[in-house]
Amino acid sequence: MFLTGMNIDGNSPDGNDFDALKRLIFGSFECADAKPRLTGGTMKIYLASPFFSEEELAAVEDGEKILASRGFEVYSPRMHEAPCRKGTAEWSLKTFLLNKEAIDCADAVVVLYWGNFSDTGTAWECGYAFGAGIPSVVVHLGGDSNLMIHEGTRSNLLEGIDALREYDFERLPGHRYEGKMY
Repeated sequence: MFLTGMNIDGNSPDGNDFDALKRLIFGSFECADAKPRLTGGTMKIYLASPFFSEEELAAVEDGEKILASRGFEVYSPRMHEAPCRKGTAEWSLKTFLLNKEAIDCADAVVVLYWGNFSDTGTAWECGYAFGAGIPSVVVHLGGDSNLMIHEGTRSNLLEGIDALREYDFERLPGHRYEGKMY
């Protein structure tokens, strides 16, 4: 049993159905078991980004629009928080589990990265994708990079958010990071 009272089968003692919550939040992004990656169908992209400042919020909104306009299914955590009271243990756990599952279901992860002291949640999402074997593309928006981010990604885009308009997500060509690093 989870600390918040959710049973291992995903149902809480008060009758809330976690699978129904996932369907509500994921919509069409929900994945099938053993989904083959990058083989036909609409590509699913998880967009990892902080969205705490006006600049970060503007960038993640631009990323969502660019990727959606290219026909991708986009999962952005900013738009998929668990519908619980924010700041509670229930909200924390459910949001974490939903985001983790969305990464697991994604064909690729796009990371909007603001440099070495970027958001820790975004760094976790990037590292988790690497560990799960899901290719990631890092869009560098800051002036430097931590080696754990740029070395753990398939491709580093140094031209800013607009680079997502032309990047080949079918082939996922690699690009090394060049710049100030830690």
